[in-house]
Amino acid sequence: MVSISALLDNFKKLLRDNLWRAAFLSILVVIYSTISEYLIENPIASSGIHSLFESLWWTMQTITTVGYGDVTIIGTYGKLNAMIIMIFGIGSFSFLLVSIAAEILETRILKRIGGRVTRMRDHVIVCNYGSNGKDVLESILREKESVVYLGSSKPPLENDKLDFVNGSPLEEEDLKKAGVITAKRVVIFPDEKSSGKNPNAIDAETILSAMNVKRLNPQAFIIVELINEGNSTHAQKGGIQEIIVRGKLSSYLIMKSISEGNVGKFIQNILEPKGQVEINELTLSDIGKTYGEIYESVETQNKRTIAVVGKQGILPRPSGDSKYNGETLLILNFKSNQSINV
Repeated sequence: MVSISALLDNFKKLLRDNLWRAAFLSILVVIYSTISEYLIENPIASSGIHSLFESLWWTMQTITTVGYGDVTIIGTYGKLNAMIIMIFGIGSFSFLLVSIAAEILETRILKRIGGRVTRMRDHVIVCNYGSNGKDVLESILREKESVVYLGSSKPPLENDKLDFVNGSPLEEEDLKKAGVITAKRVVIFPDEKSSGKNPNAIDAETILSAMNVKRLNPQAFIIVELINEGNSTHAQKGGIQEIIVRGKLSSYLIMKSISEGNVGKFIQNILEPKGQVEINELTLSDIGKTYGEIYESVETQNKRTIAVVGKQGILPRPSGDSKYNGETLLILNFKSNQSINV
């Protein structure tokens, strides 16, 4: 059975061939009409055509069926030639308009079913629609980032900055359609829709998808969610930068809530999209300044630097007299002066 995507691909090639053919034919008719009518009518004193521009003006009136009548054809040969131009000109121009309209319609259909190649750059790709997929997409869009969702079904979101590509991160061609070569971040959720797969097999597919991304774009920052913590080692060996194990964080929050309830609630507030406090990253160009100067310029009301990210990983907040060398600052940002509800 032929898939809809294959039919649309073939239809797309046909449309493009027709579009180029129609454009070439229309240009050819315009050139022929302009030159031939000028050569035939220019010697006739009472004719309305005595320059190539006047001949072009008459040609465009004729093939677009506007017909102002301000430029007249007088000679018999000129009229006979004009009849031929009317037949082929109007036909070729109509063919061009139909081809353009069909191309626009085909593009809209492909976008709706996820068959179009994205034109986005420096965007985020989200693969597979996990249980938190909608929250992740909404969070990225709130940050004014462009997003391409790569999966087997269209996400229940409509946004000008959201593209949909129907496919799988296991397929190289689908990743290319999603613009993986120009993407800056790729998030891969486990694909749990296929029945009969155990968690280890699902994690293996997730890691393999990440390896495909890394091969196509070594500069992309890759984030994966795994089901089993035991598979984290394999993901680390594959060079995946960020590995999140499902359920591990929630278990940690439960333990903290049992032993230190306020700490657990504070962390949960940071993680909530609408929480009153959040952690942000910040990289400055003020290399060579002391951290004391950096703290003074960055730490406005309700903000505080809590750590830095350097070559050795996440490090404690440096002393004020040490030099800033371009490390990424982790900023604790309170969104308001109100106390956190704990």
